[in-house]
Amino acid sequence: MAQGTFVQALRKEAALSGTFMKGRSLMLNGAVLSIEDSGSRFSKNVTVEGSVRGSRGDLYKTHVALDMDEHEVIDYDCDCPAAYRYPGMCKHAIATAPAYLGTSDIAPRLLYTPDAADEPLGVDYK
Repeated sequence: MAQGTFVQALRKEAALSGTFMKGRSLMLNGAVLSIEDSGSRFSKNVTVEGSVRGSRGDLYKTHVALDMDEHEVIDYDCDCPAAYRYPGMCKHAIATAPAYLGTSDIAPRLLYTPDAADEPLGVDYK
């Protein structure tokens, strides 16, 4: 998936069909309250820990590991009930990845898909 994007990887890992859009909405609405990464920006793999406010107001801890060269999700976890109930990424873990990518020095093009029907994540790159 070297030519893919993180959007494609997140959609692929999403627990349910609507999970990606719910995670995107959380991220755009400021629900990702904190993110910390381990590794340097020159590392192939980056691990991101986040705190995400859920749609009902609960705070969840997330963990997402990303392969920055292959644009893939390596690992993920969240302490929300859905993460234990469904296989795949929950909306909180999905929200964490683009929040990190939008605030790091990663090229914004990695958030876009080559398919014109797909929308960018809407991250402000200022």
